[in-house]
Amino acid sequence: MKIGYIGLGLMGGPLARNLIRAGKEVKVFDLNEESIKRTLAVGTTGVGVKSADELADCDVVFTSLPLPVHIKSTMIGENGLLNKMKEGSVYIDVSTIDPQTAQELEDFAAARGIGFMGCPLGKVLLKQKSRTAYFCWW
Repeated sequence: MKIGYIGLGLMGGPLARNLIRAGKEVKVFDLNEESIKRTLAVGTTGVGVKSADELADCDVVFTSLPLPVHIKSTMIGENGLLNKMKEGSVYIDVSTIDPQTAQELEDFAAARGIGFMGCPLGKVLLKQKSRTAYFCWW
């Protein structure tokens, strides 16, 4: 299974690192090159990419981004990643966003044959670092 991860900050970084520590093959993208380096340093199964578009072939793509505007500009619209992902893949957003944005993402993904799961994490950074973070969805 190919996994993609967009957003390696305070919330997404620990989650992506845990996937790599678990031996999963993960392509990672962030605008901050230092965040990519820090994430890749924990294991050998991660690969940094230069563009979110390079995740289009992944079976599962995660996003952990600060605001709905960042998620929308990355995932939907004319140049959004959801327009490039393969049918049957799954998109999981772990950002803390409003239900309306989550519904918009779900509808956009479903129209393209892509599964969507909204899993807002809230601010549970210590649990992510300790590898005990939980996901919830609606």
